[in-house]
Amino acid sequence: MPDWIVDARIAPGAVARLLDEVVRWRDETGDDVLVVVDGDATARLPEGRHYGVDVRYAAHDEIVRIVAGRPSPEGTAVATSDRVLRARVAALGAATEGGPRFGDRLADVESRRCDRAVLAAFGVDESAFLGRGGEARVFALDAERVLRLPHPGVDPGPLEERRRLLASIATPGWRVALPEVLEHREVEGRLVVVERRLPGRNALDVLAEPGRDREALVRDHLDVARSVA
Repeated sequence: MPDWIVDARIAPGAVARLLDEVVRWRDETGDDVLVVVDGDATARLPEGRHYGVDVRYAAHDEIVRIVAGRPSPEGTAVATSDRVLRARVAALGAATEGGPRFGDRLADVESRRCDRAVLAAFGVDESAFLGRGGEARVFALDAERVLRLPHPGVDPGPLEERRRLLASIATPGWRVALPEVLEHREVEGRLVVVERRLPGRNALDVLAEPGRDREALVRDHLDVARSVA
């Protein structure tokens, strides 16, 4: 059962960024966290476990049900800005914390402080966040470029391997746009990579569109992946 339940009443487009912040906080604290998003699941971030944090799409009643089902509700803290929800779970014995206070916890994570210093050197901040992968987080620098910022402590080896791979397949004639490394450099003691920003939209968003020929899109993707391999 989770140590924390985070009530996320936010726009669908903000879920990925919140998850990224919670993941890094959870990496430092080791706490078990469940993020409950008010609304329907998105193709970009479906329900399930992401980087060690559980995500569920449900209303406040589900949070109350989870707390009520615990043998010892006192072991769970609910982070929410909704006063009615705080009262309901507190009546069951759970601890509560307001949204702003929980936001302060997320902002005070050491890895985020380090990232903010690197981002400031490029003249951007965390609002430029686009997404995260296994070795790095990606931020928009402008309409033409993105910054791949490795997670603190990650071996820079995979970044160099990625650069060599992209260089080896950078031949004309592809039906899809491929990333292009513009520069590798060290900033605030960390190796970062600047790449050309790809045009178009996220494939998961396109797949979710009504009337889209999903099989054709997936088949085309697999054809390109086979050619790259």
